[in-house]
Amino acid sequence: TYPAGERDFPVNFVSYEDALGYCAWLTEEDGVNTYRLPNESEWELAAGHMPKDADFNCGVNDGRTPVDEYSDEDGFVRLSCAFSDVKREAMSGRDFLGGEVDVSFGAATLDLTGCRRVTPGAKLRLDVSFGSATIVLPRSVRLAPDVDRAFGSSAVKGAPDADAPDVLAVRGDVSFGSVTFRYAP
Repeated sequence: TYPAGERDFPVNFVSYEDALGYCAWLTEEDGVNTYRLPNESEWELAAGHMPKDADFNCGVNDGRTPVDEYSDEDGFVRLSCAFSDVKREAMSGRDFLGGEVDVSFGAATLDLTGCRRVTPGAKLRLDVSFGSATIVLPRSVRLAPDVDRAFGSSAVKGAPDADAPDVLAVRGDVSFGSVTFRYAP
């Protein structure tokens, strides 16, 4: 149990063995993704590269709707991955309005082939740092990427149908990582 009002607070005084046990439990519970602790060099790199002016509030209380208040049911996909491998099929039979993919020291795959369509003006935001992201697209979607690659890479594998009606705008940063946009066969 948690003290009143502290259910969402970070946990303190967790042993290394308990953290390993939690990763093993979460991997088994999830059944799809693999979770692990960072190794020493990953942890040092992550801890040593935090900008001094980082906004840890993530835009809270500035009038915007926090991204985690949206869900697949709203047409918005959020996929976060840190020190793990995550695979997710999203938007099955629904319209895709947009979303975001955040990867740090891990690998994430977002499969959008099940979406009914990409709505006009839909945007996907990417932030990949020291990891990789794969976005699987239906052939009915044309890609409009604008990705800043600081010591990173991006690639498109395959092509949309010649008469693909939908356009997905992708904006983001890839730092010391990679993003691959792959069209489904």
